[in-house]
Formats: sequence, structure tokens, C-alpha cells
Amino acid sequence: MKLDIKINLDPKPIIEEQINIIKEGIFLIDTQIKQIDHKGNTEVSSSELEEEIITLILFTKREYLDFFRKIVTFLNEKIENEKDENFIFYMPNLRSLIEIYAHLFHLSFETQERRATLILSKILFTFAEMIRKGKKKNDPMESEYMSQYKHFEKIISEYSIPIPTNPNLFSKKYLATNNLAYPSVADMLDSDDNFKSVSTETCKIFPLNTSSYEIYSHLSNYVHANTLHKASHGNEKFWVISEVVIYISMILELVDKKILNEVSSLEIKKWLERVKVNQNQLTRIWKNNRHKPK
Repeated sequence: MKLDIKINLDPKPIIEEQINIIKEGIFLIDTQIKQIDHKGNTEVSSSELEEEIITLILFTKREYLDFFRKIVTFLNEKIENEKDENFIFYMPNLRSLIEIYAHLFHLSFETQERRATLILSKILFTFAEMIRKGKKKNDPMESEYMSQYKHFEKIISEYSIPIPTNPNLFSKKYLATNNLAYPSVADMLDSDDNFKSVSTETCKIFPLNTSSYEIYSHLSNYVHANTLHKASHGNEKFWVISEVVIYISMILELVDKKILNEVSSLEIKKWLERVKVNQNQLTRIWKNNRHKPK
């Protein structure tokens, strides 16, 4: 005879442990940021131009990682102090984590030329968009656009990047026609096999059966206030905890393998062992505390 026994777990110490795990993950991200800085300061380049290109790419990757760190730090503070019913308002931040990961992942698998093209196009297109939307005569942003263009002119010339000197010509259509844009998030996330090839240790803990884009699409409903999906709401606190831990795990492995030549693999594996030990308990209290949204 099969007995249906429900074990009541006290969620408080389990959540406290998850908070500490996330804090340790944030510490490892901080360490990686410092290692990227060290790499930028010590890496030997064959020419001044190559140094400028490498610095641009490393700086961009560092900025993505630092923004990721700021978001998970913010979310962990909320996990520690926020009322459970308010976590629905923090779900869009998870979408941002996935977007940052997707961009960093995509850059890591591109050539140096393509990385520089995407990064500079994004920088200058941002200025061009502000100028066109402002529609001001003698807009000071036009001077800033030209200042940025001239600052990176050697790289633009080296790779023959077709970025226009006139910001008013730099439209979304121009961006797409000249292949200057990142792929859509959907396309960047259509690489789960690649994610798994990089996040090998993460996949031993989290099966990642649901694609990153499916999760991204679900989170988009919170961003766009799609009340038609209200039936899927509930337990957002556990969503936040779980997704934060998963994407910290994934980004740590990505940065270690694709940027830092696995200098911190041992420390990351030790942290992931702690994640694994506590993951089953988190899943159980998540299931035990399922509730219908109000």
C-alpha cells in the first residue's frame, strides 16, 4: 500500500540558506569583474589598435556582468525583506537577467570583428535614436554622436563598419539592412544546446528542460501586464529565488570558460555543490506552498 505523506518543511531556514547562496554567487561575480579588469590591464597587444579593440570588447562584457550583478543584488535584498505578495512586481527583473546573459553569450561566440561591430553599432545607434526622437535643432546629442564616432573611428575604419557619420541616417532599417544589430532575443536564446555545452555543471543540477526562450516569454507577460495569463501567477518569490540561482550559475560558467580561461573553475564548482545540496529542499517548499493568485 502506498502512503501519501506530505512533509511540512519550514520555509524560513531554507530561504535564508538560498539568500546566503546568492550572496556567495554575487561575491564570485565580483571576483570575475576584478579578474576582467586585471585581464584588461595586463593583456599584451600587438598594436595600439588591437589594444583599443580588446579594451572595448572587455569593457562591454564587464559592463554586462556588472549590470547583472546589480540586478541580482537588488533581488536578493528583496528576497530577504519583501512581502511575498509583492514579488509579482520583480518578475520583469528576471527577464532582464536572461537578456543580459543572452547578449553576453552571443558576444562570446562571435569573432573579434563581429563583436566590435555589434558593440559600436549599439553605442552609436543609441545616440542616433535619442537625436531622432528629440527632433531638436542643434541638438547637443549630435555633437556627442560625432565625438563618439571620432573616438572609435580607427576601429570603424579597420573593419569597414558602415556606421553613418550622419545620425539622422542611422535608422532601425539602416541597422538591419547593414547587418549591424544583435539578433533578436528569441534568436539569441535559440541556442539551448550551446548553453548546455557551456553550463555543464549547472546542467547537472538543473535539467533546463524548459527552454530559456519559453521562460523569457512567460516573464514578458509580467512586463507587459498581460492579465490574460493571471492563472499562471502565484509563488513568484520561489520563481525569483530559483531563476536568480540558475542564471548566476550559468553566467559564472560562461564568463569563466569564455572570457577568463577557467581561472575560477574550482571555486565555482564548490559553490555549485552547495547549490545542489539545497536545491531539492527549495523545490519541495515551492511545491508545498503553491497557491492560487488572489
